[in-house]
Amino acid sequence: MAGDYMEEEAITNINVTPLVDVMLVLLIIFMVTANFITRHEMGLDLPNAKTGTAAEKSMYEFVIDAKEQLSLNGVPVSMANVSEEIAKIQSQSPGDMPTAVIAADKVVKHGVFVELLDVLRENNVPIAIQVEASP
Repeated sequence: MAGDYMEEEAITNINVTPLVDVMLVLLIIFMVTANFITRHEMGLDLPNAKTGTAAEKSMYEFVIDAKEQLSLNGVPVSMANVSEEIAKIQSQSPGDMPTAVIAADKVVKHGVFVELLDVLRENNVPIAIQVEASP
């Protein structure tokens, strides 16, 4: 009975389609949750407003934290470089000007906030201020 056994063939290929599917789903989940994670890590204490309304998606999301450090779309930037960064974004997507959304902590000095407003106005960028809805 030496000739009756079945020879097992070696696996010479691996189907990677399920692996790619799982990785794409994980990538999408990461991309969706990354924005929420960074905002909560910054620990902003936004002021309350009774008249606040929902804003459109913006290509310019400025954050001024309690230490008065400025970031644009999650990347730290100095006040002197804001005009350059706006020019870069505008060159990547010419057309209508998106609104700049500014989120500033309650303890930020008024002068820092006004300085950012001035730079945005000099570059003709529409401005919206992010606040928390009052209960």
